[in-house]
Amino acid sequence: MNLIAAVDKNWAIGRNNKLLVSIPDDMKFFRETTTGKVVVMGRKTLESFPGKKPLKNRVNIVLTSDNSYQVDGAVIVHDMDELHEELKKYDSQDIYVIGGESIYRQLLDKPISVDIDVLSTYGIEKIISYHGNNCAIQIGSDYSPVTYIGTILINKFISEISVNIGTDLYNYIEQSTDDTYITNLGVSGKYIYYMKVNAEDESEQVIVYDSESNSKRIRINYNINEKSRIEKIFLVGGEPIVITNANGEYKIVNLGTQSELMELKKGDEVLYIDDTFIVMNEYVRKFFWQKYTEMVTVYRYPGIYEDDKRILMENRRFFDYIQNSDELLILLEEERDGELKRTEEESEKTGK
Repeated sequence: MNLIAAVDKNWAIGRNNKLLVSIPDDMKFFRETTTGKVVVMGRKTLESFPGKKPLKNRVNIVLTSDNSYQVDGAVIVHDMDELHEELKKYDSQDIYVIGGESIYRQLLDKPISVDIDVLSTYGIEKIISYHGNNCAIQIGSDYSPVTYIGTILINKFISEISVNIGTDLYNYIEQSTDDTYITNLGVSGKYIYYMKVNAEDESEQVIVYDSESNSKRIRINYNINEKSRIEKIFLVGGEPIVITNANGEYKIVNLGTQSELMELKKGDEVLYIDDTFIVMNEYVRKFFWQKYTEMVTVYRYPGIYEDDKRILMENRRFFDYIQNSDELLILLEEERDGELKRTEEESEKTGK
């Protein structure tokens, strides 16, 4: 089941049974996302629509305590048991809760369960610390038949070396379906982010989950076979910054604003971005008569390729990183003999 809502910075969703503001792009996103799907709402939400009529090209399910309430073109249910019985008829990924506040609150607290066979069959792919004792967890690999994204209490996991589905895995965030797979799980402060790829409609959803408010923000990249595909995701100031690849041309794009920030030079690669610095594999020459040499470079964000913003340059190449804490980034380097070594680079936000 999905929740879709437009909110302000204080998580308000409306006033006097109306939207706080009308944004054409937001309305377009809502229409494209929910068309052909199932929308669940309360009576007041339905009556806020033009003509108090159900939304076209969608299955409209209305929850109301008024037993005499009837609307042409809508399914009326009168309690949560009746609602859940009706929702069993549809794929859970096709169901969108669209308001209002009481409907959101009644449905947000419902737990999601996972079969123990899923855990034993596909195992734990990733555990990433993100806030205090909490960790993001991925059950199943990116391309497993089933993948779950959720959170776990790390101290109990370490002490017991086990995961009890009923207690320790206390919050599920997302799961894959027959038509989708999940990849690029990462964390930044209180945020957990990942990408959900849908092969059927050729779209990539970058999803940012706020662990404090238990809410999601979704940014969609359509027509991935015709346009650029997303290869990496980073979070800067809570906004998804992605690396796209269009026929070998790599660009840094702010997916939240749909704006291109930078096109990378041929052969260059971004390893890591946050709101303080960018780590890159870059081909550099110190003087114009010298050959280009492969270097790892670190720039103050967003000053990529600016000499006065460069704070580190070393003659080596890294292929991945581990963010151990806010102060330490561990870069993984592949040596010529194929062995791996770890190089720890201090990033104390002071320019070292």
